[in-house]
Amino acid sequence: MNRNLRILLLCWLALMVGLVYFDALYFDGINHFRPWYFDMLLHFLGGGFIAVLFLYFAGKKMFGILNGRFFPFALLTLGAAALVAVNWEFYEYFVNIYLRLPQDSITDTFSDLALGLAGAATTFIVLKVTMKGNSKF
Repeated sequence: MNRNLRILLLCWLALMVGLVYFDALYFDGINHFRPWYFDMLLHFLGGGFIAVLFLYFAGKKMFGILNGRFFPFALLTLGAAALVAVNWEFYEYFVNIYLRLPQDSITDTFSDLALGLAGAATTFIVLKVTMKGNSKF
């Protein structure tokens, strides 16, 4: 399981870095129009990345403690993603206050949180289904 998660983690990290680099280079430098769905894509993939990160670093230990039960394991994974997503939204809020940038609406904040959790849940379920034969997941 660790080898598969390590490969997935590295691929996900490369994808996230590539998307953020593309966002900074293309949308902030060349074309100042960012598609409405790009922010949603980044938050969804970010939630999935946090789920993979949590499963890689704490998954084996948590799996042993919880005796392989699905619901508590999924809840802990979603909790880790929610913690990171909420802290990210606080970061955005304080950056907007101190740099005096225009503030996004509360709807954007809630959609960002929901998409992060959806990405974590989707990633957890996909990994659970694909690694079903593995006794350590």
